Amino acid sequence: MLLNSKLEVISELDKGSTFWVDVNFKVVDKNIEYVSKENTVQHIPDYKGKRVLIVEDNDLNAEIIGSVLGLTKATLDYAVNGQEACILFELSLYHYYDAVFMDIMMPIMDGYTATMYIRNLACPDAKSILIIALSANAFEDDKKRSLIVE
Repeated sequence: MLLNSKLEVISELDKGSTFWVDVNFKVVDKNIEYVSKENTVQHIPDYKGKRVLIVEDNDLNAEIIGSVLGLTKATLDYAVNGQEACILFELSLYHYYDAVFMDIMMPIMDGYTATMYIRNLACPDAKSILIIALSANAFEDDKKRSLIVE
Protein backbone atom coordinates (compact mmCIF):
# COMPACT_ATOMS: atom_id res chain seq x y z
CA MET A 1 0.00 0.00 0.00
CA LEU A 2 1.19 3.47 -0.87
CA LEU A 3 -0.64 6.60 0.32
CA ASN A 4 -3.77 4.57 1.07
CA SER A 5 -3.69 3.15 -2.45
CA LYS A 6 -3.48 -0.42 -3.66
CA LEU A 7 -2.01 -2.15 -6.72
CA GLU A 8 -2.84 -5.77 -7.55
CA VAL A 9 -1.38 -7.87 -10.36
CA ILE A 10 -2.29 -11.29 -11.71
CA SER A 11 0.10 -12.54 -14.35
CA GLU A 12 0.27 -15.80 -16.29
CA LEU A 13 3.28 -16.64 -18.43
CA ASP A 14 2.46 -16.55 -22.16
CA LYS A 15 -1.13 -15.46 -21.39
CA GLY A 16 -0.89 -11.89 -20.11
CA SER A 17 -1.38 -9.77 -17.03
CA THR A 18 -4.25 -8.00 -15.31
CA PHE A 19 -3.69 -4.93 -13.14
CA TRP A 20 -6.01 -3.28 -10.60
CA VAL A 21 -5.25 0.10 -9.13
CA ASP A 22 -7.16 1.67 -6.24
CA VAL A 23 -6.21 5.27 -5.59
CA ASN A 24 -7.69 7.25 -2.71
CA PHE A 25 -7.62 11.02 -2.87
CA LYS A 26 -9.49 13.99 -1.46
CA VAL A 27 -12.18 15.69 -3.50
CA VAL A 28 -11.28 19.35 -3.76
CA ASP A 29 -13.45 22.42 -3.99
CA LYS A 30 -14.15 23.09 -7.68
CA ASN A 31 -14.19 26.84 -7.06
CA ILE A 32 -10.51 27.03 -6.18
CA GLU A 33 -8.32 28.50 -8.93
CA TYR A 34 -5.24 26.27 -9.21
CA VAL A 35 -3.29 27.84 -12.04
CA SER A 36 -1.87 31.28 -11.53
CA LYS A 37 -2.24 33.59 -14.50
CA GLU A 38 1.46 34.50 -14.33
CA ASN A 39 2.36 30.94 -15.36
CA THR A 40 -0.06 30.59 -18.25
CA VAL A 41 0.11 31.75 -21.83
CA GLN A 42 -2.11 34.79 -22.16
CA HIS A 43 -1.73 35.14 -25.91
CA ILE A 44 -0.93 32.54 -28.55
CA PRO A 45 1.07 34.12 -31.38
CA ASP A 46 -0.16 33.77 -34.94
CA TYR A 47 2.61 32.24 -37.06
CA LYS A 48 0.46 31.54 -40.10
CA GLY A 49 2.78 31.54 -43.11
CA LYS A 50 5.77 30.39 -41.01
CA ARG A 51 7.23 26.91 -41.41
CA VAL A 52 8.80 24.90 -38.58
CA LEU A 53 10.78 21.66 -38.82
CA ILE A 54 10.30 19.33 -35.85
CA VAL A 55 13.08 16.74 -35.55
CA GLU A 56 12.08 14.08 -33.03
CA ASP A 57 12.39 10.29 -33.07
CA ASN A 58 9.79 9.67 -30.37
CA ASP A 59 6.27 9.70 -31.84
CA LEU A 60 4.59 10.87 -28.63
CA ASN A 61 7.06 13.72 -28.14
CA ALA A 62 6.63 14.76 -31.77
CA GLU A 63 2.85 14.72 -31.35
CA ILE A 64 3.02 16.87 -28.19
CA ILE A 65 5.40 19.39 -29.78
CA GLY A 66 3.23 19.48 -32.88
CA SER A 67 0.06 20.01 -30.84
CA VAL A 68 1.54 22.96 -29.00
CA LEU A 69 3.11 24.55 -32.09
CA GLY A 70 -0.03 23.81 -34.09
CA LEU A 71 -1.88 26.35 -31.94
CA THR A 72 0.25 29.05 -33.58
CA LYS A 73 -1.04 28.08 -37.07
CA ALA A 74 2.53 27.54 -38.31
CA THR A 75 3.03 24.89 -40.99
CA LEU A 76 4.84 21.93 -39.44
CA ASP A 77 7.18 19.46 -41.12
CA TYR A 78 8.60 16.42 -39.32
CA ALA A 79 11.85 14.46 -39.45
CA VAL A 80 12.53 11.36 -37.35
CA ASN A 81 16.31 11.74 -37.09
CA GLY A 82 19.09 14.22 -37.74
CA GLN A 83 19.99 12.77 -41.12
CA GLU A 84 16.44 13.21 -42.40
CA ALA A 85 16.40 16.78 -41.04
CA CYS A 86 19.65 17.60 -42.86
CA ILE A 87 18.27 16.27 -46.14
CA LEU A 88 15.02 18.24 -45.75
CA PHE A 89 16.90 21.43 -44.89
CA GLU A 90 19.49 21.05 -47.63
CA LEU A 91 16.87 20.39 -50.33
CA SER A 92 14.57 23.20 -49.19
CA LEU A 93 14.38 26.63 -50.76
CA TYR A 94 16.19 29.61 -49.24
CA HIS A 95 14.45 30.63 -45.98
CA TYR A 96 11.92 27.81 -46.38
CA TYR A 97 12.10 27.05 -42.65
CA ASP A 98 11.74 29.75 -40.03
CA ALA A 99 12.81 27.53 -37.12
CA VAL A 100 13.93 23.99 -36.28
CA PHE A 101 13.08 22.15 -33.06
CA MET A 102 15.90 19.58 -32.81
CA ASP A 103 15.90 16.61 -30.45
CA ILE A 104 19.41 15.82 -29.22
CA MET A 105 19.39 12.06 -28.70
CA MET A 106 18.24 10.28 -31.88
CA PRO A 107 19.31 7.23 -33.87
CA ILE A 108 21.21 7.47 -37.18
CA MET A 109 22.31 11.09 -36.57
CA ASP A 110 21.99 12.95 -33.27
CA GLY A 111 20.89 16.56 -32.92
CA TYR A 112 24.40 17.92 -32.28
CA THR A 113 25.75 16.39 -35.49
CA ALA A 114 22.71 17.49 -37.49
CA THR A 115 23.00 21.05 -36.19
CA MET A 116 26.71 21.20 -37.09
CA TYR A 117 25.93 19.83 -40.55
CA ILE A 118 23.20 22.42 -41.15
CA ARG A 119 25.38 25.27 -39.85
CA ASN A 120 28.16 24.28 -42.29
CA LEU A 121 25.94 24.16 -45.39
CA ALA A 122 26.50 26.73 -48.13
CA CYS A 123 22.82 27.81 -47.95
CA PRO A 124 22.55 31.50 -46.98
CA ASP A 125 20.13 30.76 -44.13
CA ALA A 126 22.10 27.81 -42.67
CA LYS A 127 24.08 30.01 -40.27
CA SER A 128 21.09 32.09 -39.14
CA ILE A 129 18.18 29.62 -38.90
CA LEU A 130 16.85 29.40 -35.34
CA ILE A 131 17.58 25.88 -34.05
CA ILE A 132 16.07 25.06 -30.67
CA ALA A 133 17.55 22.06 -28.87
CA LEU A 134 15.15 19.60 -27.24
CA SER A 135 16.53 17.21 -24.65
CA ALA A 136 15.53 15.09 -21.69
CA ASN A 137 19.05 15.68 -20.34
CA ALA A 138 19.14 18.28 -17.61
CA PHE A 139 22.88 18.32 -17.02
CA GLU A 140 24.80 21.59 -17.24
CA ASP A 141 27.33 20.06 -19.67
CA ASP A 142 24.52 19.15 -22.09
CA LYS A 143 23.18 22.70 -21.92
CA LYS A 144 26.62 24.16 -22.61
CA ARG A 145 27.24 21.76 -25.50
CA SER A 146 23.91 22.72 -27.07
CA LEU A 147 24.82 26.40 -26.95
CA ILE A 148 28.25 26.05 -28.60
CA VAL A 149 27.38 23.78 -31.54
CA GLU A 150 28.60 25.50 -34.69
